[in-house]
Amino acid sequence: AATTLTYRSGVATLQPYWVPSFEKTRASVKDSAHQLSGLLRQSIRRKTSDNPGRIGLFLSGGTDSRTVLGSFAEPPASYTIGVRDNNEVRVARTIAEIAQSPHRFIQINEDPYSDKLDELTMLGGGMHAFDHGIFFEPSQQVAPEVDVMFHGHGIDYMFQGMYLLTRNLNLLGRRTSFKRFDSIGQDFPGEYINRIGHRLKDINLVEYVVGNRRTEMLEKLRHSVAEIQKLGEAFCRTPDDQWEYMLIHGLARHYPFTNLTSMGSAVEQRVAAFDNDVFDLYLSLPKSHRLDGKIAKNTLRILSPKLAAVPTANTNQAPVHSALEKDARRLLGLVKRRVGLERTRRLRAPAEERTWPDRGRM
Repeated sequence: AATTLTYRSGVATLQPYWVPSFEKTRASVKDSAHQLSGLLRQSIRRKTSDNPGRIGLFLSGGTDSRTVLGSFAEPPASYTIGVRDNNEVRVARTIAEIAQSPHRFIQINEDPYSDKLDELTMLGGGMHAFDHGIFFEPSQQVAPEVDVMFHGHGIDYMFQGMYLLTRNLNLLGRRTSFKRFDSIGQDFPGEYINRIGHRLKDINLVEYVVGNRRTEMLEKLRHSVAEIQKLGEAFCRTPDDQWEYMLIHGLARHYPFTNLTSMGSAVEQRVAAFDNDVFDLYLSLPKSHRLDGKIAKNTLRILSPKLAAVPTANTNQAPVHSALEKDARRLLGLVKRRVGLERTRRLRAPAEERTWPDRGRM
């Protein structure tokens, strides 16, 4: 719940003023997308109603930031960062041109971290991977040109189903783009700790804990999850609601937190997704509306069909493609390359063509 803290005459008083409602809408995906597109436009109007001055947008080659760009009545200036003028930058530039947004490419070092490692670690309080603080120096470059900065944070985990418990289906031993839901087991704390999407997957952190402290640490971690789960019992109806409540109970808990702290280190930022009405709609959506980003895809089509048609930098496919369309295009490209009919680039872009350096090479 959202709560105010009042301190008066030596006494601190907590007063809840909002509790989440997980009551699900019966509206279709299409109708919900029309509602979301209107709410995002409304959010932009609200967040610029004070006439903040020069407005900017951190624009990637992905889906979320172009969705925010499409929500503006008057396009802001847009900025894209990268180690070189690569596929990510080219896609973002195309998006900006379509939206008639003045665009600037900000080049960062091949190693954007080493010289600022202490600052980046502090931005995450030692609790987050430092590499998502990549906007630290670009924000300082942008600061003289803009007064308020927008970006696409929140669209992915709220409307693309980023943290839903799902798995991709396999066909003939190959992973497809089709997803199905996984059920949440009886041991909710264990399921959450071991399966939430924003956990650290590349290494086993327990191995770095002194042997005789490992059991205690894991028990405290489980207890912490169980405490939050208990708080949610007042308004969560299903284990899926509890899963979502774990996220909204502390939005700083997942990995992009240092994106925000680094963006805000030199310029004021405003998040289109952080709007009361947008947030309430998000909580009301059945998880089926968010599977494979259904509502996000439909919303982008409504906001800007032209932006929806531009391939993303990560997959080089249009963000609104269905799972069937994505797999069919992959298969067709594979067949053409195998028989020598076409020398097309691989659909999924390598690290050199994206913004973030490959974590395994750092």
